[in-house]
Amino acid sequence: MWTQVHTDTVNQLKELITDEPTLAHFNGNLPAVIEADASMEGFGCCLIQEGKVVAYSSRSLTDAEKRYANIEGELSAIVFAAEKFHFYIYGKEKVVVKTDHAPLVCGFKGWYSY
Repeated sequence: MWTQVHTDTVNQLKELITDEPTLAHFNGNLPAVIEADASMEGFGCCLIQEGKVVAYSSRSLTDAEKRYANIEGELSAIVFAAEKFHFYIYGKEKVVVKTDHAPLVCGFKGWYSY
């Protein structure tokens, strides 16, 4: 059962991860890395530069999105991240996108090579 202790703990965690020393300032001259993931309940993503988090974002899934196949959900999480971080990544020559979904990685391997 969810109690006030749980709510307080979540609120403390939110404060810790959004505290100014935790988040780095975005530098347009550095490479940008987006990490995105999907779960059965939502999308989560972060924008990273030089190993430091610049921004986080997440949202719950709609009822329709909850019925997506795994690969569709993972790709949708990447699209969500690209839209959320558009201000940072628009016009950048190279943006690295990381996912833990191996079939999605294999699908893109043939399209893009570095």
